[in-house]
Amino acid sequence: RSSILGNIRLDQLFQVRSFDEWAADQDPEYKKVFYTELLPELKRRGKSVVVITHDDGYFHLGDRVVKLDEGRIVPTGAASFGNAAESMG
Repeated sequence: RSSILGNIRLDQLFQVRSFDEWAADQDPEYKKVFYTELLPELKRRGKSVVVITHDDGYFHLGDRVVKLDEGRIVPTGAASFGNAAESMG
């Protein structure tokens, strides 16, 4: 959890923040905070946020969802990812 605080402090220096499977080992309650409170706060601060995750229960929170299969972008329908605003394919 301390690493996420360091990331938020660094947001003054960087316009793009990335999180690679950051929430994977978090307890369910803190995972929810990460996706529903911390990431939206970074967005409100004008940061671009890239999250690499398998947490499909949170895909609908993304502005854009990109699905990879063996390193390649695969076509998806928006319905495949809940209410994602945009999906790539």
